[in-house]
Amino acid sequence: MTSFTEVVLHYLLRQPDTPETVRRWIRGERDPQRRAVEFAVQLDRDFKALAAAICDPLVRDWLGLAVQHVNWRRVAEKLLARFSPWAPRSVPAPSRN
Repeated sequence: MTSFTEVVLHYLLRQPDTPETVRRWIRGERDPQRRAVEFAVQLDRDFKALAAAICDPLVRDWLGLAVQHVNWRRVAEKLLARFSPWAPRSVPAPSRN
């Protein structure tokens, strides 16, 4: 079963502006803990605003309910790790031996 958190994370990873948005957060806040918390709060606000702007009352209520069940801190941490210039690479560096 897919969680609301996973759905939001996959959605954001598919958005072309996500890498630059995350990099702005990385440049804007030096403390990693504070950065993750503030980014999570902003993501929550952005998605709540998106839900509130939907015209169909049923869809608006569904999305509003779903937004409440997203672990925004986890989404923020995953995005920050994914797009950080200091993130470890999944492919090891070639051996010099």
